[in-house]
Amino acid sequence: MKQLLTLIFLAGFIATGLTQTLERKDVADKYKWNLADIYPTVEAWQADVDMLNTEVEKLAEFKGKLGESSESLLNAMQTGNDLVKTLWQAWVYAGNLSNENLNISENQALMQQMRTLGTKLGEVTAFMEPEILEIPKEKIDRFFNEQPELKNDFNMYIDNIQRLRDHTLTEAEEKILASFGLIAGNQNEVYGIFNNAEKPFPTVTLSTGEEVELTASAYTRYRTAENRGDREMVMKALFESYGDFKNMLGANLGGKVKKDWVYAKNRKYSSSLEASLNSDNLPTEIYSTLIEQVNNNLPTLHRALDLKKRMLGLDELHYYDLYVPLVEEVDMSFTVEEGQKVLLEALKPLGEEYVTVLQKAYDDRWIDYMPTVGKRSGA
Repeated sequence: MKQLLTLIFLAGFIATGLTQTLERKDVADKYKWNLADIYPTVEAWQADVDMLNTEVEKLAEFKGKLGESSESLLNAMQTGNDLVKTLWQAWVYAGNLSNENLNISENQALMQQMRTLGTKLGEVTAFMEPEILEIPKEKIDRFFNEQPELKNDFNMYIDNIQRLRDHTLTEAEEKILASFGLIAGNQNEVYGIFNNAEKPFPTVTLSTGEEVELTASAYTRYRTAENRGDREMVMKALFESYGDFKNMLGANLGGKVKKDWVYAKNRKYSSSLEASLNSDNLPTEIYSTLIEQVNNNLPTLHRALDLKKRMLGLDELHYYDLYVPLVEEVDMSFTVEEGQKVLLEALKPLGEEYVTVLQKAYDDRWIDYMPTVGKRSGA
C-alpha cells in the first residue's frame, strides 16, 4: 500500500507542471511505464487469459468437497488463489494498456475480456462461500491444526466468510449476482471514457495571451494562477463544460446509485453505505462520526479561510482563490528528473526501504508521467 501511495503522489506531483496535450508517440520511452515487465506482448497476455478461461472452470471440481478434509480445502484455496493472482496480473496489464488512450477500441476490448473473465470466476466459485459456511467451526479449527498452511494463508479469508454469514446467499443466488458483474461497472466505465477521452476540453486565453486547453493537468496548474481573473476564468470554463452534459452525467450517476442499492438490498443490508463499509468490517458510525466532526470543526476552517482572505488582500474569498499560494513568486515547475530528486530527498525520513522502492520505480519505469491524448486522468 505504501508503494502505491508513493507512486500516486509522485505522478501527481510531477505531472502538475505538464500541461501540453501530447500524442503518446511523441513521448520518450523513459517517461512511459514499461508494461513489458508484466507481459512482453499482447499475445503473451492473451495466452494467460486463454489459460485462465480453461482453468477457472476446473474450480467447479471442488464443489461438494470443501468440507471433506483439510487437504481438500487447502487445495481448493491454493488453486483459486493462484488463478486470482494471475488474473490480477492480466487485469493490471489490460487496465494500464487501455488507460494509455481510451480512444483505442482494441485496448478497451482487452478490458472487456477481463470483465468477462472476472464474472466467469465469480459464477464458477459461487458455491464456495455458502459451502464453507456449512462447515462447523470445530471442524474448521481442526483443519487449521492439521494444515498450518491453511491457517497461515487463508485464516483471514475464511474468518471473513463467517463474519459475512448474514449477507451470504445460497449458491444459486450468489451465481445470479455474480453474473451481473458483466454490467456492474458500466457507469464507471462510461464516465471514465467520457471524462478522459470524449468530453471536449475547454480552451481559455489567459491575461498573458497564452491559450490553454484545460486538461486535468492544465487545470491543476492554472487554478493557482497569480492573476485572479485567470483563476476565475479557468474554474468557470472547466465546471461549466461539465454543465453542458448535466443530463447525461445525472443519469449515469443515478444508474450507479440504483446499482449499489440493488446489490445492498439483495445482500440484506439496510443501506448502500452499510454494504460498502461492511466489506472492510467498518461500522456506519465511522462515516457519520466523520461528518459530525467535520461539521464541529468548521469554525476552525472558517478562521483559516478568513486568514487567507486577509493575507491575499481580498474583500471576499471565492472558490477560485483557494488554491493560490500565499507566498509570492514561488516557482513550482519541475522537470521529471528534478521532481524525482526532490521526492527521494523528502521521503528519506521514511527509511531506506521506502526510498529504495521509489528508486526502483524510477529505474524500472513503473510510472507514466506525461498527460497525453485520451489518457485516463491519474494513470
